[in-house]
Amino acid sequence: MEQWIPFEAGSYRVDRACAATPVHSAVSLEQVVIKISEGPNGIRSLSGSCLVRPYLLVELSEDSETIDIILDFGEGFVYRLPRPRISAGKVLSPGVKATMQFFPVTPWARLPASDYGELMNRMRFLTID
Repeated sequence: MEQWIPFEAGSYRVDRACAATPVHSAVSLEQVVIKISEGPNGIRSLSGSCLVRPYLLVELSEDSETIDIILDFGEGFVYRLPRPRISAGKVLSPGVKATMQFFPVTPWARLPASDYGELMNRMRFLTID
């Protein structure tokens, strides 16, 4: 992948994030941290981790096979990470949270504030009843 990460090497907390499908179903992600590292060739790579309820993630995947991650860093820095590789805990009890890791397969796309607001208004967030 070409250089598409505008941040320097380091760890960044994300203000608000969710895993979302094209049919506007979503699951909130908690304590999201993005790590940027730089290889010897100067190309930066990204990985992320967060807490999620795996039960809800499975339910989300039943709505669509396509899951994107929306990352809001605050101050207008919002990105959509299309179809990342996701690895999450296997505990499927509704009340249990587990660590989820995600890795980009393709570059992320920056979302304008107006698009982000509209997108979030249309999202149906899955919860534990």
